[in-house]
Amino acid sequence: MLTRLTPLAALLAALAVPAAPARAADGFAEEQIAKLIKKAVLAKAPKEHEVRSGWGRTTPVIEGMRLPNRRQRVRVGDHDEWPDGAWLRTKVWVEDLDRDVTIKVSDVRPSDHKTMLMKVEATAKVRVEVPNRGGDLRLVCSSP
Repeated sequence: MLTRLTPLAALLAALAVPAAPARAADGFAEEQIAKLIKKAVLAKAPKEHEVRSGWGRTTPVIEGMRLPNRRQRVRVGDHDEWPDGAWLRTKVWVEDLDRDVTIKVSDVRPSDHKTMLMKVEATAKVRVEVPNRGGDLRLVCSSP
């Protein structure tokens, strides 16, 4: 996402900020660029993202193999299989994109190639849900 945003940020900076360093120093241009970048990012940002690493991976049951009865079986179609590996699930979401995502632009300066250089800092307040060893879900908030 950052590699896609870099040309967009450079284009917005070239259009919105004149080359005069006095204009960039007052902070007004940085705020305007940050608003434009935030609008472009929020238009394409998903509200939630879920990763299921190895989720649902199974191996066929070998009949006649002596295993303790504690081994769980999973119904796959018309037959049973054993779960294979760790079924990991992580869910990350932002409750209010406009409120919980902040973008700050600083150090705007002209380049020698008719473009602008700037420092863009993005911060997001996210909520994360991950399973613990007992199978229950634990909710973790990254910041207050």
